Amino acid sequence: MRFIREQDRKFVDMGNVKNHQMIFPVVYPVADDRWGPVVRFDNKSLVPGGQELQNFAGSPLLVIRIMISGTATYFDTAGNRVVMHSEDALMVNAGKGALQATLHNTDDTYEDDLLEIWLHMPERDSMFHFQVASFQREKGQLYLLTAPEKQDTEMRRGLFGPGSVYVLEPSAERRNVVIFLISGTLNINGRVLSYRDTVMLEADGPLTMKFDRMSEIFLIRYS
Repeated sequence: MRFIREQDRKFVDMGNVKNHQMIFPVVYPVADDRWGPVVRFDNKSLVPGGQELQNFAGSPLLVIRIMISGTATYFDTAGNRVVMHSEDALMVNAGKGALQATLHNTDDTYEDDLLEIWLHMPERDSMFHFQVASFQREKGQLYLLTAPEKQDTEMRRGLFGPGSVYVLEPSAERRNVVIFLISGTLNINGRVLSYRDTVMLEADGPLTMKFDRMSEIFLIRYS
C-alpha cells in the first residue's frame, strides 16, 4: 500500500500548466516496476486560454485524461480531435509510432482541472478511445468512465453523501487499485484520506470506503 498526501505531491509550474505529480519517473522507461504499469499520475491545471503540447515517440504508453472540471479541445497528429467537458474520459496510445498531442483550454476565464495517467502497456497497436460522461448520476455509486476492449484497465468516478458506505469487492482480473480523492474525506479500511490524497494498493479483499461528508473519488483498476 502506498499513500501520497496532497502536500507531498511534486509541484511543477510550466507556465500554461500547473502540475501536481503524485507518481513520476526520474527517467523513462522506468527501471523497476514498483508502481506496476503506472508511469505517471498527475493532477493538472491548464490556465485560461492556455495550451499544453506533448510528444510521444515509440513507447507503448496508454495516456488517460479525465476532466474534473472545465472545457478543453484535444487534437493530435494522428488526426484525432475532440472537445472534452467535465467528467469526460480520453484514452490514447501512440503505439509504435510518434504522436504530438495538444490540449487547449478554450475558456478565457476559468482554469481546466484534470487528471492525466500514463500506463506502460504491452499492447503496441495505436488506439484512440473517447467517452462522454454520463450526466444522470446518482449518489452512492461508482460509475464506469471507460474500459475499452483489449485493455485490462477500468476507470470509475463516484459522488457519495455524508454517512455513505461503499464496499469495493475484489477482482481477480484487476487486483491493482488507485484511488484519488477529488473532494471531501474518505476512510478506506481504517486509513483516512483528505482532499487530493492518493492511495495505491493491491486489493486482495474487500475495500470498505466510508464518507463523513459530501465526497467525490476517482478510481482506476488494472491487472
